Amino acid sequence: MLTSSVLRTPLYALIVRRSQEPGRATAVALLGMGLASALAPYLGTVLKGVDPVLPFTLSGVSLALGTLGFVAWEARQRPANCLSPAMSAGRKPW
Repeated sequence: MLTSSVLRTPLYALIVRRSQEPGRATAVALLGMGLASALAPYLGTVLKGVDPVLPFTLSGVSLALGTLGFVAWEARQRPANCLSPAMSAGRKPW
């Protein structure tokens, strides 16, 4: 069984490794998770009598928006002219 802290660890590891300001980015991530945790019970009661497709659609859209936001954030963290030694040598970074 996985706990919620195990599922959050990769997010924080990425933030600390790739962020120019890890404290601020971590605070924003914690704020987002706190808001989601606070709204979850309310949304559960509001969406109780609704067609089950709507909650799944809402969660899918929110996941897509979160992923796009994280990709945009990561792109801003690394300038385009800053290449790693592996990339400047023509090798793949992985």
